[in-house]
Amino acid sequence: MTTKNFDSIILESPTNIASLNPPSKVCITEKDKVVWVKESGEKPLGEILEAFAQELVKKFENLFYNQMKEYSAYPPSVYFGIKQARKIAKNVTILTWDNIEQLIGHKMIPGQMEMLVKDAETFRLGDIYQNFLQIQQNRSAKIERNAY
Repeated sequence: MTTKNFDSIILESPTNIASLNPPSKVCITEKDKVVWVKESGEKPLGEILEAFAQELVKKFENLFYNQMKEYSAYPPSVYFGIKQARKIAKNVTILTWDNIEQLIGHKMIPGQMEMLVKDAETFRLGDIYQNFLQIQQNRSAKIERNAY
């Protein structure tokens, strides 16, 4: 195809032209498989999510010292630290009783599951997180408007 024969090719066979937005390949996955937001936990998150992650760590430390007292040979950060808390914060919208252990990557101490799920749900339904989501939606809408 050249600039001289472009019009004739378009008129004769428009279906042979590559799509500007080719369809992506669809991968079939298990229905109960969760697609996690990638988060290493190494770097601080945005202000709202980082504050939530730090709050989870503090609450876990309190739970740990109440449950384990002097029985543990390791500090609470070995069992649950800021990395796991950041992963939870980043995935707070899809966190459930069924998948939280998968995200953390190991067994939990008694009461930890209940604490994490309850705190995630409270945070997710709270005004701070709802305002955070609204701000993100507004930013996305503004970017889309400015793109056109």
